[in-house]
Amino acid sequence: MMTALRKRSGGFTIAEVVVASFISTLLVTSAMVLLVGMGKEQRIGLSRSQVNAVATNTIDQIAGIIRGASRAATVTLADLKPGSTTQFYTLRFERPKGTLQEIRFDAANKRVIHDPDRSASGNDMVLRDKASDANSLRPYVSELYFQFPSPSDRNAVTISMLVTDGGKAWSRWRTNAPLQMEFTNNVILRKP
Repeated sequence: MMTALRKRSGGFTIAEVVVASFISTLLVTSAMVLLVGMGKEQRIGLSRSQVNAVATNTIDQIAGIIRGASRAATVTLADLKPGSTTQFYTLRFERPKGTLQEIRFDAANKRVIHDPDRSASGNDMVLRDKASDANSLRPYVSELYFQFPSPSDRNAVTISMLVTDGGKAWSRWRTNAPLQMEFTNNVILRKP
């Protein structure tokens, strides 16, 4: 007996269509999850590099001022950070002729300020300011303090800084947890 072969029409069965739809949906969903995750990581990476750039730039500015001002000057620390016995918000350089120069951190307004001559008014230079940095979506210095490496070592100053993006890296991901990075640098004081 011969079995007659059935002739197939050119369409797909319902089972084939369901399996193909499921596989297509799975592939598209996986691609979307991958793209969203890559976008999130890219945004965090960009924020990290911006935080690093702000910290490096600020530390370089402060270190340059310290190196230039510490020659032939008495270096003192002032404005003790609350809750600390060794960390200060202000670094002062007093020259033998009596001119006083300082770098200070305004903790209330999150500003780093350099005053090249305290005897003259209106000559403060703002090195970093939260208000201008936050408005431009740049990271800002959220804490800065100075200290000597040890009570007996006055040949260097340690600059410690906390820089934050204010939650910009995570703002699209339903959380405002800020990206914060701490930076520390020792600057050798120049002696005459």
